[in-house]
Amino acid sequence: MTGVIHDLFPTNAPHLADRLVITMDLLASWHFQEVAAEVLIEEIHTAAELMLKSLGLPRSKRMSFAELIDGAHDQGLIDERSSQTLHALKSTRVGAKHRGSADAKEWLDANFWDVVAALERLSAKAKAPLNSFD
Repeated sequence: MTGVIHDLFPTNAPHLADRLVITMDLLASWHFQEVAAEVLIEEIHTAAELMLKSLGLPRSKRMSFAELIDGAHDQGLIDERSSQTLHALKSTRVGAKHRGSADAKEWLDANFWDVVAALERLSAKAKAPLNSFD
């Protein structure tokens, strides 16, 4: 028997479904220590960014990750805790990817369930683009 541990099924954004299956697979792999923290941080960031861009925020395609988080929070699409967690994810990712920081595992150990909860909330609110130019 197999199944998924984390619920990232974007019912209203089917264009994200295949991509989020990869995210769910890597999240599950984290539980078995089968994926490096830096890889998972990058994957979570990518998934969050795709979902944030699918919330229907005006000009979302041109917004930075931080602007997407703030816009979603300002519109009441994510709560304060998710906003703080996603901003912390951004900082941790920048450190791991661009500065060679080794704190990705420590951050994930402390924040894994909060960031997964934020992803699950985003997947429930993501929606399909209105047209191919969105």
